[in-house]
Parts: sequence; C-alpha cells; structure tokens
Amino acid sequence: MVESNARQALMLENGDALPNDTGMAVGTAVTQEGTHYIVLPGPPREMKPMFERYAKPWIEARMDGVLPLHSVMLKFAGIGGVAA
Repeated sequence: MVESNARQALMLENGDALPNDTGMAVGTAVTQEGTHYIVLPGPPREMKPMFERYAKPWIEARMDGVLPLHSVMLKFAGIGGVAA
C-alpha cells in the first residue's frame, strides 16, 4: 500500500469509524467534552453517502431529540501531500 492510501485510513483517537462504501478515506465520529464531531472525506461522491448511511444515524442516536443542531463546515485545500 502506498503512503497516501495509508493516510486515508487514519482516524481520530477514541473515534468510531464510519465506513466509506464508495472510496478509501474512512470517516470518524467522536464525542469530546459533550460535543459530537463528524469528520468526513471531501469528495461529494464519498461524503454524501457516508453521511446518509453512517454519520446521520450516529448523530441521531446521540441527540435524543435535542435541538438545535449546530453545524460548521471546515474546508481545507492543498494538504493532500502533508505527512500526518
């Protein structure tokens, strides 16, 4: 396996892996100090199915009807070659 593919398998410590049925980069769901975080790969063809199949049920199981849900999208560019 090449190094770039190995990096796509990295996830947050103590996180739950979110499978990627359409690509190689794994997603991660984690709770830290009472706040839930979801990290998904950037390509929409990977991100959208992963969110619907795995991230959304993960969130719903922890929200217990509590609203509001606050969302922030962070976009990173040009970091694909950065060593982890």
